[in-house]
Amino acid sequence: MTESWAVNNKDQAEFFCSYIRKHAEAGIPRIYEITVGNRTNRQNRAAHLCLRQLAEALNDAGFGIPHPLNPDFQIPYTEESCKELLLRPVMKAMFNKESTTKLETKELSTCFEALLNRLAEVTGVVVNFPQEELYGPS
Repeated sequence: MTESWAVNNKDQAEFFCSYIRKHAEAGIPRIYEITVGNRTNRQNRAAHLCLRQLAEALNDAGFGIPHPLNPDFQIPYTEESCKELLLRPVMKAMFNKESTTKLETKELSTCFEALLNRLAEVTGVVVNFPQEELYGPS
């Protein structure tokens, strides 16, 4: 199970420290990884939702990943394979960044826009970046 915490102010920092202390006192082992937050949790959720929707749309349209030992066998797309095979090369080409965590908010949006537009042109599969996840229902 993965958890993430956004700590943007003193109250959130105190709450997070309390959470860590509670688990340490209970003897629950944890590994904490600290990353600089370039994007909001909302944008991260929207990006992952978009990758899931993209995988589903590509699979529904009959696209798959050719198996390396038997190209006739098509492996279904997943959220992870869309990120690794489709989004990561765009990030690398556009911003010379290997990790989505290194992308700024605008860079992530630009990468998704380029990827989704080109996929629509090449495959006819149209997926829109989920705006509702970013901004709430309209």
